[in-house]
Amino acid sequence: MRTIKIVDARSPRRVKQALDDAMHGRGPAILARRSAAEVVSIGGTVLDGGGDDGHFTLPDDAPEDACLIVETSGSTAQPKRVVLTASALRASANATHQRFDELAGRHAGRATRQWLLALPTEYVAGMQVLARSIVEGTEPIILPEGSFDPREFCDAAQRMTAERRYVSLVPAQVQRLIELGEVGLKLERERDLDAHDNADGWFAPPVTMDAIASGEPLDEHEALGDDVLRIGRRFDAILVGGQATPGPWLNRGRELGWRVVTSYGSSETSGGCVYNGIPLDGVSLRLNDDELEISSPTLAWGYLDDEARTAERFTSEGEQRWYRTGDRGALGPRSGVRPADVPPEHWQRVRVYGRMDDVFISGGVKVRLGAVEEIVRAQPGFEGAVVVPGPHERWGEVPIVVVTGDPEHPGDLAEQLVEIRAEVRAEVGVAARPDDIIEVSELPLLGSGKPDRRRIADFVREHIEARYSPHALDPDDELN
Repeated sequence: MRTIKIVDARSPRRVKQALDDAMHGRGPAILARRSAAEVVSIGGTVLDGGGDDGHFTLPDDAPEDACLIVETSGSTAQPKRVVLTASALRASANATHQRFDELAGRHAGRATRQWLLALPTEYVAGMQVLARSIVEGTEPIILPEGSFDPREFCDAAQRMTAERRYVSLVPAQVQRLIELGEVGLKLERERDLDAHDNADGWFAPPVTMDAIASGEPLDEHEALGDDVLRIGRRFDAILVGGQATPGPWLNRGRELGWRVVTSYGSSETSGGCVYNGIPLDGVSLRLNDDELEISSPTLAWGYLDDEARTAERFTSEGEQRWYRTGDRGALGPRSGVRPADVPPEHWQRVRVYGRMDDVFISGGVKVRLGAVEEIVRAQPGFEGAVVVPGPHERWGEVPIVVVTGDPEHPGDLAEQLVEIRAEVRAEVGVAARPDDIIEVSELPLLGSGKPDRRRIADFVREHIEARYSPHALDPDDELN
């Protein structure tokens, strides 16, 4: 009977060692969490504090190579503990690296591979960085704990020594790097123009380029942008997942010359199993009443201490297992000619529209928040906006846009709302038009980096109800 050990997620190197032992059968399966987190309860047994001194047992029917338990709550669902096997983690790592070689136009070969860890190890994306490093036999470079710092990111990336280098980030981190990378790109273009025109002998370079040509140092912001641009290009893949990444940001990242790769998956699929909309080799998808279902060698065994949820989400058809994602999606053929030896289900392009349960009723009409949010995020300045339902006296509930800004000095939200409503009406319908835009200084996030939609929705409800109260809410105070 295999045991489970609680390890402290604040020490990634200790987590990696414990995961290495677990994957190779030298040690117990692990569950990484922070000691300051909530009390751990497994099978009715309680462990206070989440330290390294607790051991529990896996169920008798768990696979022999079950090695990792990942706790996940998502943005709307109840907490759950996903049991992953060593074979699933290896399949995910090998398929991931193979796909990265294809996207970068490289041959598989025997190249060394190295990851930069910039995510918490208690979540599947961070844990996968460690698992992929174990499979490849290389040491990951680890960012310090705390808020994401682009300078620390650059310093860490420069310590990478492998031939092929990767990093996994959440959208907020990528967006911060892109903004800096664009500063570097502007400088690069000025340098190119300066070099070209000086060679022709007729162009007087701008003042900023005079400073560069004379050896004067760039200011701190420019220097950081310069480094971010250069270092971003050194990665064979900048993997971004955790939530939908707005298309304009992806385009901006790729215009910098970066290999930005979108990831779709969950803890139940050992993390990302669809990259840039294309399933990894060996991954099949299908639709069941618009719900995406996945079959893959990377699937989890099930949920710890929750047989009912396991039976609900994981089904078997002969020897093939399927996972019900709870996501609404669409499948279409990949571009190009499908090889004769590749089944149609492995030659698919996937589009995800949001959670099946993101539907609410407004005036008797079903509205999908994911569809509305996709349109809103395509508008300039709204790339990170979140759309949640808010109360309405006539329609019951209506979509509300929440976006970061300055609540004390809002922009022309009325004009922007008119434009957004027109776009949404044209694409989704009248009932889906957002009723309001609320600016806040910062959106609350889950530990995984996703927006905390429950907190945002609760805030919106209180904010709207306060309009009819003599005591108005302060949007910034209430949300944060």
